[in-house]
Amino acid sequence: MENNENILSRLHSVEIEILKVVDAFCRKNDIKYSLYCGTMLGAVRHKGFIPWDDDIDLCMERQDYNRFIKLWIESNNQDYILQNKDTDADFTQSFTKIRKNNTCFLQRNEANKLYHKGIFVDILPLDRFPNNKLNQMFFKLDTMLYQLFTREFVPSKTSIAVATISNLMLKLFRGKSRKKIRSIFLKKMTKYQNHTNYPLVSANSMDGFNHIMPADMPQKMTEYLFENACFMGYSDYDGMLKSWYKDYMQLPPLEEQVWKHQPEIIDFEKNYKENI
Repeated sequence: MENNENILSRLHSVEIEILKVVDAFCRKNDIKYSLYCGTMLGAVRHKGFIPWDDDIDLCMERQDYNRFIKLWIESNNQDYILQNKDTDADFTQSFTKIRKNNTCFLQRNEANKLYHKGIFVDILPLDRFPNNKLNQMFFKLDTMLYQLFTREFVPSKTSIAVATISNLMLKLFRGKSRKKIRSIFLKKMTKYQNHTNYPLVSANSMDGFNHIMPADMPQKMTEYLFENACFMGYSDYDGMLKSWYKDYMQLPPLEEQVWKHQPEIIDFEKNYKENI
């Protein structure tokens, strides 16, 4: 049986393979993307993966993100599968994954899900966040409701009052009505995308509002060395990384240098269905 270090090395190789496919597709279609969060930190601090990281994160401004999804679906790529809430109803995240077919990366509580469970790269949309305090409050409320009807469950770390109201809303609205509600709140969340003087936020979780990024961050792009190739990224990596990690060149304590996802099954040759 392989040890964790060998498995992580093989996992990194597959993730880089997916990243290269995404990069080539974006360059061909003139779509801007950037290395993001821990992946950008890895590029800046390690010239590749953070040694204990187990995934790759990319980000795009919402307009590029929407175009990427449309064109990828039209390409009908059977080897690298695009997955999000619109392609798979039981998917519970508000961003997109590109998964490699004939692989498996099964995370906790995914066994009963119908969607593909291959090794993946995450692609997260960035939205413009209004400067006005009142508009910010409504933006956060819209995001919270959008997240609720995307997840379709109430997270465990939720106050009793919010959990009660959220569960009531999920009971009142079911089936196709949930999809319609999601669409309404997504439209409200993304109405500021042409305001390029507004800062950027990853509204894929409520924690994203603790990490506001500079408005002009996407204006300049740079090539970053990541492992054995160069990939796109915003030139202002400092603005991104300070928003997420503060003193980002400082290594975390040893006890935090662990895999983030803790998968239950990893397979480099077979889909999940072939493992059961």
